[in-house]
Order: sequence, then structure tokens, then C-alpha cells
Amino acid sequence: MSAAKQRNHAIQIAASDPGKALAQAEEIADPWYAGQAMAAVLRYCPVSQLNPVYRRAVATASQCPDAYRRGAVLAWVIRALAERELLPQATDVLRAALREALLSSPAGSRGEALFLLYQAAHPLGGRTLKPILGELAALQRVHPHWRVSRALVHAAAMHSKVAPDSTPSLIQSLQDPKLSARIRRYIDLGLTEPRPFFWQR
Repeated sequence: MSAAKQRNHAIQIAASDPGKALAQAEEIADPWYAGQAMAAVLRYCPVSQLNPVYRRAVATASQCPDAYRRGAVLAWVIRALAERELLPQATDVLRAALREALLSSPAGSRGEALFLLYQAAHPLGGRTLKPILGELAALQRVHPHWRVSRALVHAAAMHSKVAPDSTPSLIQSLQDPKLSARIRRYIDLGLTEPRPFFWQR
């Protein structure tokens, strides 16, 4: 079974059998996929196992071979903590993840890492999300790569859900009519929800 299939299976069974999901996660050789699987266990494991699984998930993420993966894979850990309403811990992991994500290269990868972390941190609210959106906007001004622009457009549309009052000024601050039009179109289409990070059968 491939690492991706092992990851998928662990995530699918994590809610119903976190012990089996943990055993599956521990068998995954690739830390990118193992980190995601560990995060699924963290999301659903009993409270008594939270701390050891949390430490294992973060340690697994640190084994990824580059800054993009080390930062981006922590999105699953952040979302697991946020969904369990462990918001201080989620915020701590987000800080560490952002440090890695901002070291990612090329710029397109950096933009995608920031967008993944933005989605993971969505439950943490506008105050936490605003600096991530600011980093995406600053990156797009310097590197208007299509991957960066796409990430910024999606994130800005999602931001309308957590900070609707600030959305018009945010769009105006971009000073890019094409990007602004795309953001408004995404909002009108209702494309304002972050991706799911965990799923069950």
C-alpha cells in the first residue's frame, strides 16, 4: 500500500478506531503522509492520549526534508487542535508552522503553504488569520506567480466569512482590479469555506 493510501486509511478510521489509526500512521515511512495521519489520530483520540500523540505528530512533521513540507504538514495538526478547541496549542503550532512556511521556495510553494495554514487556522478567527493573509498579499506583490495569486484570491474570499466588515478595504488595498474582481466573484459564488482536513467512511 502506498504512503498516500496508508494516510487515507488512517484518516478514515481515526474517529472509530484511533488506536488502529495510530498503528497505521506509525507504519508510514514518508513523514508528509505520516504527519497527516498522526494529526487525524490527534483529532479523535481519547483525552488521555492527547499529549503523547500531539508530541508525536509535531516530531513527525519535523522530519520532512524541506521547509515547505515541515510547515505545510502542520496544517493538519493545527486543524486537529482547533477542532478540539485546544486553541492555545493550535496557535503555538501555527507560529512554528509559519516560520517554516515563510522559508519555503519557490514563491509558489510559499504561497500554497501559507494558504494551507490559513485554511487550517480558520476556526481561530480573524485576528489570527489577518497576518497570514497579509503575508500572502505581500508575497503576491513581489511574486505575482499564478499559484500565489490563486492562494491570495481564495484566502481573501474565505476571509469574508470571519471578518466581513474588513473585506471591502482588504480588496481595495490590493490595488489590482483583476484580483479584486476574482475575489468578489468567489464570494458571490459562495467559495468561502476552507477545505476539510479529516474525513470518515
